[in-house]
Amino acid sequence: VLSRFDVVSFDPRGVGGSSPMVCDEELVEAAPNPVLTSQREFDEMLDYNRALWADCAARTPIWGHADTLSTVRDVDALRAALGERRLTFHGSSYGTLLGQQYAERYPHRVRAMVLESVTDHSSRTTAEFLTAQAWALEDSFDAFVAWCDRDSACALHGRDVRTVWNDVFTHTDEVGMTPFDLVALTHKGVKDPDYPRLATILEALAAGQ
Repeated sequence: VLSRFDVVSFDPRGVGGSSPMVCDEELVEAAPNPVLTSQREFDEMLDYNRALWADCAARTPIWGHADTLSTVRDVDALRAALGERRLTFHGSSYGTLLGQQYAERYPHRVRAMVLESVTDHSSRTTAEFLTAQAWALEDSFDAFVAWCDRDSACALHGRDVRTVWNDVFTHTDEVGMTPFDLVALTHKGVKDPDYPRLATILEALAAGQ
Protein backbone atom coordinates (compact mmCIF):
# COMPACT_ATOMS: atom_id res chain seq x y z
CA VAL A 1 0.00 0.00 0.00
CA LEU A 2 2.75 2.46 0.95
CA SER A 3 4.53 1.87 -2.35
CA ARG A 4 1.45 3.05 -4.24
CA PHE A 5 -0.23 5.57 -1.95
CA ASP A 6 0.49 8.43 0.39
CA VAL A 7 -1.55 7.62 3.51
CA VAL A 8 -3.23 10.71 4.94
CA SER A 9 -5.50 10.81 7.97
CA PHE A 10 -7.23 13.57 9.90
CA ASP A 11 -9.19 14.38 13.05
CA PRO A 12 -12.95 14.38 12.36
CA ARG A 13 -14.84 17.26 13.89
CA GLY A 14 -15.08 17.01 17.66
CA VAL A 15 -12.04 14.76 18.14
CA GLY A 16 -9.86 15.70 21.10
CA GLY A 17 -6.65 16.15 19.14
CA SER A 18 -7.96 19.21 17.33
CA SER A 19 -11.43 20.53 18.18
CA PRO A 20 -12.67 18.57 21.20
CA MET A 21 -16.18 18.56 22.58
CA VAL A 22 -16.08 20.39 25.92
CA CYS A 23 -18.48 19.43 28.71
CA ASP A 24 -18.66 19.96 32.46
CA GLU A 25 -16.48 17.18 33.87
CA GLU A 26 -18.50 16.87 37.07
CA LEU A 27 -21.67 16.47 35.03
CA VAL A 28 -20.02 13.80 32.87
CA GLU A 29 -18.87 11.92 35.97
CA ALA A 30 -22.40 12.06 37.39
CA ALA A 31 -23.82 9.94 34.56
CA PRO A 32 -26.52 7.48 35.72
CA ASN A 33 -25.99 3.76 35.50
CA PRO A 34 -26.46 2.84 31.81
CA VAL A 35 -28.37 -0.31 32.76
CA LEU A 36 -31.97 0.91 33.14
CA THR A 37 -34.36 -1.25 35.14
CA SER A 38 -37.43 0.95 35.56
CA GLN A 39 -39.42 3.76 33.98
CA ARG A 40 -38.12 6.11 36.66
CA GLU A 41 -34.50 5.34 35.75
CA PHE A 42 -35.34 5.77 32.07
CA ASP A 43 -36.87 9.20 32.71
CA GLU A 44 -33.88 10.21 34.83
CA MET A 45 -31.54 9.19 32.03
CA LEU A 46 -33.49 11.33 29.55
CA ASP A 47 -33.31 14.32 31.89
CA TYR A 48 -29.57 13.78 32.36
CA ASN A 49 -28.97 13.48 28.61
CA ARG A 50 -30.84 16.74 27.96
CA ALA A 51 -28.85 18.53 30.64
CA LEU A 52 -25.54 17.17 29.33
CA TRP A 53 -26.48 18.07 25.75
CA ALA A 54 -27.28 21.67 26.73
CA ASP A 55 -24.07 22.00 28.74
CA CYS A 56 -21.83 20.61 25.99
CA ALA A 57 -23.55 22.74 23.34
CA ALA A 58 -22.97 25.89 25.38
CA ARG A 59 -19.25 25.11 25.83
CA THR A 60 -18.44 23.80 22.33
CA PRO A 61 -18.56 26.22 19.35
CA ILE A 62 -18.74 23.45 16.74
CA TRP A 63 -21.40 21.46 18.61
CA GLY A 64 -24.10 22.11 16.00
CA HIS A 65 -21.73 21.48 13.09
CA ALA A 66 -20.11 18.16 13.98
CA ASP A 67 -22.45 15.86 12.05
CA THR A 68 -21.23 13.27 9.57
CA LEU A 69 -22.26 15.24 6.49
CA SER A 70 -20.21 18.22 7.68
CA THR A 71 -17.22 15.90 8.07
CA VAL A 72 -17.89 14.56 4.56
CA ARG A 73 -17.34 18.11 3.29
CA ASP A 74 -14.10 18.24 5.27
CA VAL A 75 -12.93 15.05 3.56
CA ASP A 76 -13.61 16.56 0.17
CA ALA A 77 -11.77 19.72 1.15
CA LEU A 78 -8.83 17.52 2.16
CA ARG A 79 -8.98 15.74 -1.21
CA ALA A 80 -8.93 19.07 -3.02
CA ALA A 81 -6.08 20.42 -0.87
CA LEU A 82 -4.01 17.36 -1.77
CA GLY A 83 -4.63 17.99 -5.46
CA GLU A 84 -6.35 14.64 -5.99
CA ARG A 85 -9.04 14.36 -8.64
CA ARG A 86 -10.60 11.30 -7.01
CA LEU A 87 -10.53 9.89 -3.50
CA THR A 88 -9.16 6.52 -2.40
CA PHE A 89 -10.65 5.91 1.04
CA HIS A 90 -10.33 3.41 3.87
CA GLY A 91 -12.84 3.52 6.73
CA SER A 92 -13.54 1.28 9.74
CA SER A 93 -16.57 1.25 12.04
CA TYR A 94 -17.95 4.83 12.16
CA GLY A 95 -15.58 5.64 9.30
CA THR A 96 -17.74 3.44 7.08
CA LEU A 97 -20.64 5.88 7.54
CA LEU A 98 -18.32 8.66 6.47
CA GLY A 99 -17.31 6.72 3.37
CA GLN A 100 -20.88 5.80 2.45
CA GLN A 101 -22.10 9.38 2.76
CA TYR A 102 -19.11 10.65 0.79
CA ALA A 103 -19.89 8.22 -2.03
CA GLU A 104 -23.53 9.33 -2.03
CA ARG A 105 -22.67 13.02 -2.15
CA TYR A 106 -19.63 12.87 -4.45
CA PRO A 107 -19.91 9.62 -6.47
CA HIS A 108 -17.85 11.06 -9.36
CA ARG A 109 -14.97 11.78 -6.97
CA VAL A 110 -14.52 8.22 -5.68
CA ARG A 111 -11.72 6.11 -7.11
CA ALA A 112 -11.97 3.22 -4.61
CA MET A 113 -13.16 2.55 -1.07
CA VAL A 114 -12.45 -0.12 1.51
CA LEU A 115 -15.13 -0.16 4.25
CA GLU A 116 -14.69 -2.67 7.07
CA SER A 117 -16.90 -3.35 10.09
CA VAL A 118 -19.62 -1.63 8.15
CA THR A 119 -22.38 0.28 9.92
CA ASP A 120 -25.66 0.11 7.98
CA HIS A 121 -26.27 3.60 6.62
CA SER A 122 -29.82 2.62 5.61
CA SER A 123 -31.02 2.51 9.26
CA ARG A 124 -33.51 5.34 9.64
CA THR A 125 -34.10 5.16 13.37
CA THR A 126 -32.08 4.48 16.49
CA ALA A 127 -34.22 1.38 17.07
CA GLU A 128 -33.31 -0.03 13.63
CA PHE A 129 -29.63 0.67 14.24
CA LEU A 130 -29.61 -0.95 17.68
CA THR A 131 -31.57 -3.97 16.43
CA ALA A 132 -29.01 -4.54 13.66
CA GLN A 133 -26.17 -4.18 16.16
CA ALA A 134 -27.82 -6.65 18.54
CA TRP A 135 -28.25 -9.28 15.83
CA ALA A 136 -24.63 -8.82 14.71
CA LEU A 137 -23.43 -9.29 18.29
CA GLU A 138 -25.63 -12.36 18.71
CA ASP A 139 -24.14 -13.86 15.52
CA SER A 140 -20.64 -13.18 16.86
CA PHE A 141 -21.48 -14.79 20.20
CA ASP A 142 -22.87 -17.84 18.36
CA ALA A 143 -19.53 -18.14 16.54
CA PHE A 144 -17.72 -18.05 19.90
CA VAL A 145 -20.00 -20.80 21.27
CA ALA A 146 -19.39 -22.92 18.17
CA TRP A 147 -15.63 -22.51 18.62
CA CYS A 148 -15.87 -23.63 22.26
CA ASP A 149 -17.89 -26.68 21.21
CA ARG A 150 -15.27 -27.90 18.75
CA ASP A 151 -11.94 -26.67 20.15
CA SER A 152 -10.42 -28.08 23.33
CA ALA A 153 -8.36 -24.87 23.67
CA CYS A 154 -11.54 -23.22 24.95
CA ALA A 155 -11.57 -23.10 28.75
CA LEU A 156 -15.31 -23.87 28.60
CA HIS A 157 -14.98 -26.78 26.16
CA GLY A 158 -17.53 -29.48 26.96
CA ARG A 159 -19.80 -27.12 28.89
CA ASP A 160 -22.97 -25.28 27.89
CA VAL A 161 -21.43 -21.88 27.22
CA ARG A 162 -24.77 -20.06 27.06
CA THR A 163 -25.79 -21.44 30.45
CA VAL A 164 -22.44 -20.44 31.94
CA TRP A 165 -22.79 -16.91 30.57
CA ASN A 166 -26.38 -16.55 31.79
CA ASP A 167 -25.40 -17.75 35.27
CA VAL A 168 -22.58 -15.20 35.43
CA PHE A 169 -24.93 -12.48 34.19
CA THR A 170 -27.41 -13.33 36.94
CA HIS A 171 -24.74 -13.14 39.64
CA THR A 172 -22.48 -10.33 38.41
CA ASP A 173 -22.75 -8.50 41.74
CA GLU A 174 -21.09 -11.47 43.44
CA VAL A 175 -17.94 -11.08 41.33
CA GLY A 176 -17.68 -7.30 41.62
CA MET A 177 -19.07 -6.23 38.26
CA THR A 178 -22.32 -5.07 36.70
CA PRO A 179 -24.40 -6.71 33.96
CA PHE A 180 -23.30 -3.86 31.69
CA ASP A 181 -19.63 -4.68 32.41
CA LEU A 182 -20.17 -8.31 31.44
CA VAL A 183 -21.93 -7.42 28.19
CA ALA A 184 -19.16 -4.93 27.32
CA LEU A 185 -16.47 -7.50 28.10
CA THR A 186 -18.24 -10.12 25.97
CA HIS A 187 -18.76 -7.64 23.15
CA LYS A 188 -15.06 -6.89 23.00
CA GLY A 189 -14.13 -10.57 23.21
CA VAL A 190 -16.28 -11.62 20.26
CA LYS A 191 -15.62 -8.47 18.22
CA ASP A 192 -11.81 -8.51 18.22
CA PRO A 193 -12.09 -11.61 18.35
CA ASP A 194 -10.18 -13.00 21.32
CA TYR A 195 -12.02 -16.25 22.04
CA PRO A 196 -9.43 -17.95 24.31
CA ARG A 197 -9.18 -14.94 26.63
CA LEU A 198 -12.97 -14.49 26.78
CA ALA A 199 -13.48 -18.17 27.62
CA THR A 200 -10.83 -18.03 30.36
CA ILE A 201 -12.43 -14.92 31.91
CA LEU A 202 -15.91 -16.48 31.82
CA GLU A 203 -14.57 -19.65 33.44
CA ALA A 204 -13.02 -17.61 36.25
CA LEU A 205 -16.17 -15.55 36.76
CA ALA A 206 -18.29 -18.71 36.83
CA ALA A 207 -16.02 -20.00 39.60
CA GLY A 208 -16.54 -16.79 41.54
CA GLN A 209 -13.04 -15.44 40.98
